[in-house]
Amino acid sequence: MLHLWCSVSLEAIYSIVYLLGGLAELLLLAVLLVRRQYRVFPVFTTYIAFNILSDLLVAVLSAKSTGNAASWVALFLLPPQYLLELAVLLEIAWRLLKPVHSSIPPGAIKVFLWLVFLALLGGVLLAGHVNPQHGSGIYEKLKFPLDLTVGLLRMILFAATAG
Repeated sequence: MLHLWCSVSLEAIYSIVYLLGGLAELLLLAVLLVRRQYRVFPVFTTYIAFNILSDLLVAVLSAKSTGNAASWVALFLLPPQYLLELAVLLEIAWRLLKPVHSSIPPGAIKVFLWLVFLALLGGVLLAGHVNPQHGSGIYEKLKFPLDLTVGLLRMILFAATAG
């Protein structure tokens, strides 16, 4: 009985956190638009809007369709989501480095690009050797290695920007 109560309670907590996250994204998008920060951060604004619209689309398809339409749409939306995430990091890095661009050694940009390439290559090689045990659908089998690859790229981009 306790196990059933804990699982129901945990599902309720997940739902509340998911709902609060969605509301926070809507609030952030509203702030970006009202304060006209989309001019300063166009990629970040696009990323937030994309997340809101894709979450709504997948939720509506999950509720309305009986087939796998929501899963296929979620799978189709993964590549643009990952590309937007990386573009947001590059936008932030550009904003940070733009004022000090003239003091950066000329070879530093090439080193940065090589690090990004090596991180991508390393992520792809690592992801190729990962066999996720959970989930048997194509979404789960593709998402886990892609998360690993993009996560490695995020860490390298962040470390290079901080350095």
